[in-house]
Amino acid sequence: MKLAVAQISTAAGDISGNCEKIIDLIKKAKDKGAAIVIFPELAIPGYLSLDLMLYPKYIEENIEALNRIVNFSKGILVIVGFIDQDKDKIGPDHTPLKYNSAAIIYNQKILAICDKTLLPDYDVFFENRYFSTGRGRKVVGFKGINLGVQICEDLWDENYPIKVSEDLVNKGADILINISGSPFYMGKRKERENLIRKAVLKYKVPFVYVNTVGTQDGYDGELVFDGQSMVFGKRGNLILLGSKFKDEIFLFDYENLFAKKENLDIADDSIEDLYLALTQGLKDYFQRNKFKKAFVGISGGIDSAVVAALAKDALGEENVHGLCMIYKFTSDESISDSKILAKNLNIKLEE
Repeated sequence: MKLAVAQISTAAGDISGNCEKIIDLIKKAKDKGAAIVIFPELAIPGYLSLDLMLYPKYIEENIEALNRIVNFSKGILVIVGFIDQDKDKIGPDHTPLKYNSAAIIYNQKILAICDKTLLPDYDVFFENRYFSTGRGRKVVGFKGINLGVQICEDLWDENYPIKVSEDLVNKGADILINISGSPFYMGKRKERENLIRKAVLKYKVPFVYVNTVGTQDGYDGELVFDGQSMVFGKRGNLILLGSKFKDEIFLFDYENLFAKKENLDIADDSIEDLYLALTQGLKDYFQRNKFKKAFVGISGGIDSAVVAALAKDALGEENVHGLCMIYKFTSDESISDSKILAKNLNIKLEE
């Protein structure tokens, strides 16, 4: 049996566009012979929908999109992130309680809805503002395999009283599947790898981790999601690793999760990865806001040189305009270095 990992970017607020993208990839996964296709956390509304999620119409639109996706699940099981609600329970904001959920769909029916249990409320995360903790955990059977589906923070359960992975395995899960919206920082991929391997070796089940990709606006600025989805065999060996900062869909055989396979030896995050994150963030931010050009103050120093170089690679040299702002205290070296930088980058420079 083949499983497909759909590591994709979706745009916060563009529910219709996200829905069409998901449907198109369901068709492609099915054409490639996949029996299961897995999408990231909150793929339908977009992970950082923020206060859009406080509007009932937005929640309804995301559920309508889910129902449209259900119609395209004939012959393939789909796991996709969305926002669920319970209209029988009203929250402090006087709207139905909302859940960060995964829908498990097959043959044009929703087999189950699995909610996120652990809601991060630190650093760049504010999920308690929008969601209620999950309504329990369940294992879903499909073609003789018990699927234990969890969502992002449910994996990072070391500092929580509820151990989600353990609970799912105790309930009979043959495989753990984590759909995630985990942003990039240096060393993050290695942290994920170590955490997943630890869970695999402890619970003796294979693990599939599906992360989102792309950039979205957060409360504390732009968040960049690096993808790098991972598939681990039962022995704790990393079998597959998704691309960095790139949409892709890849397939693997379920049986290979139990076979003896070599462990992929992947290097730690590098300066190149940081460069990719920064240029991707700049490019997506400009496109999303329909900006065309960047004006950069050029001082002749290292800070403005790095910013100008990143802007040139992200936006194209024709779209970066340097400004050298000369005053009576400006040294001759600052002016000459600014001119050399502009020449090296082939960008315009105005004094």
